[in-house]
Amino acid sequence: LAAFEIPAYVAAAILAETRSLGRVGSQAAFFALAAVASASRIVLPRSLVLAGVSRFAVCGAFSVVWNVTPELLPTAFRSAGLGACSCSARLVGLLAPFVSLLPPSADATASAVAAFAVALLTKLAFRETRGAALP
Repeated sequence: LAAFEIPAYVAAAILAETRSLGRVGSQAAFFALAAVASASRIVLPRSLVLAGVSRFAVCGAFSVVWNVTPELLPTAFRSAGLGACSCSARLVGLLAPFVSLLPPSADATASAVAAFAVALLTKLAFRETRGAALP
């Protein structure tokens, strides 16, 4: 599954600079793809292709996060804000092993709902940062 990471990083770098998607749009698109792949795991729980697509989407979204987050924050708070975001992600990551204790359909449903919610929140709550002046 690690073979999906390098193409994800390349795709993220290309999509984040496109005029049609931009950084926020490409991040939302990667999260939406992760939601679709996770929801598809309800039907095909053991599919390595869906696992690879999920890995691709999450890696792509994560790489765009590292570009978008500092550009949304004012200069005085940029490093502290990025550190707070990273810390909160690590804290939420502590819950990840417990998701595997759920039945496969509940695991896939929880992942799909979370990814879709983040995709929607990303698109609606954040302004596009591509080509914009830093705050």
